[in-house]
Amino acid sequence: MKNKKVVVMGLKRSGTSAVRLLLQKGAKVIGTDSDPFLKMDAASFRSDQVTLALGEHRDPDFLTADLIVVSPGIPTTHPILKRSRHAGVSVMGELELAAAFLDNEKILAITGTNGKSTTTELLGAIMRESGKKTFVGGNLGTPVSEAVLNAPSGGWDIFVLEVSSFQLETLVTFRPKIAALLNITPDHGERYASLQDYIAAKFELFRNQTSDDYALLNWDDPLIRQSPFRIRSKTIWFSQRESLQEGICLDGRYLRFKYGLSEFKLGPVELFLLKGKHNIENIMVASAIALLNGIPPATIQSVLGRFGGLEHRMERVRIIRGVTYINDSKATNVGAVIRSLESTDPPIVLIAGGKEKGDGFASLGALVREKVKLLLLIGEAKERMKRDLEGLTRIEEAPTLEAAVQKASVMSGDGDTVLLSPACASYDMFKDYSERGARFKKAVEAIP
Repeated sequence: MKNKKVVVMGLKRSGTSAVRLLLQKGAKVIGTDSDPFLKMDAASFRSDQVTLALGEHRDPDFLTADLIVVSPGIPTTHPILKRSRHAGVSVMGELELAAAFLDNEKILAITGTNGKSTTTELLGAIMRESGKKTFVGGNLGTPVSEAVLNAPSGGWDIFVLEVSSFQLETLVTFRPKIAALLNITPDHGERYASLQDYIAAKFELFRNQTSDDYALLNWDDPLIRQSPFRIRSKTIWFSQRESLQEGICLDGRYLRFKYGLSEFKLGPVELFLLKGKHNIENIMVASAIALLNGIPPATIQSVLGRFGGLEHRMERVRIIRGVTYINDSKATNVGAVIRSLESTDPPIVLIAGGKEKGDGFASLGALVREKVKLLLLIGEAKERMKRDLEGLTRIEEAPTLEAAVQKASVMSGDGDTVLLSPACASYDMFKDYSERGARFKKAVEAIP
């Protein structure tokens, strides 16, 4: 990278980290962002070290660059990226840039439509419990560049990375030793022309793996099991529904892992602190990856007894007069809400809505009819949700999340669950899903 001209397109969290890494490696950096009022993190780097172009993306910067590092939120179909590639300029993402400085043998990568954050954090907790110096990051929040910039003395023992489909679009050489695909349900219809394009992006995780590497795949997911994409690595399946001769599966009250000459049991599952059907898959994958890395079953079992999940994902907030309030703000797509409804006993007062991702909400219909006694809608998507789910349950609208919580508190009774599980992005009303979840919790705490 020394003395190379590199354009970093998009200067939020991952872009800022990419700039810092490039500067450390001696590159000449141009930082560009479409937001003319972007507030840079002054502590990240001095502005005089970087040429900044805010409010526009200028062809002369891009077409004369040696490399473009693009943020995952920017589609690879952006016109200026198309022109740049046509001019022979290489384009990659921050993940690909950072991974060039990591040891492939230490990379554990997890993707999927739902559950990847929980699985990544759980696996990270297991690795740390075993005494390994563990970096946990990626799409989860901490850019992978930080692993290079802030390596501990002696270096990291392992990298546990959550990877999104957006990040997978710009891979070149990224090659995880173990890669897991948890599940696939329709998501990001605003980005992908078809479900097949989305599936193809997910399978990019395995593109550079060899027969020396491992791929963990969900046997219960037909979109994965019947996929036409070829995987060269050793394939290990996981299943809740079927007893597998090899792989990891649910065997009565226990999880059974069998691969080659190795066979282990974990459980019983009722002792795991993570609850819900959807979390069994997350536990299976984290446990299997840990076992493949030689982590003793006792260490895994110990963490499973203490790890309670992530904030904003099926997070129990409070019980008031027999009504349980659950914050599931991280459920930003329909597939996540289906899993949440499956794991929640009726009757449910469901608060949903936000910025639609373009996939529709009709697939929620059967569970809404079966379990939801009242659907409270907020945000831009409320009209589309109402059309897709009309006649299945009582539906009302609320102007704000706080108003929805207040209405839910009045219309729920002993034994009910008030569940915030939006099935939408948050950007129409909030900065992100974390702010939405925090606002929900604050509103619940204010209920007298």
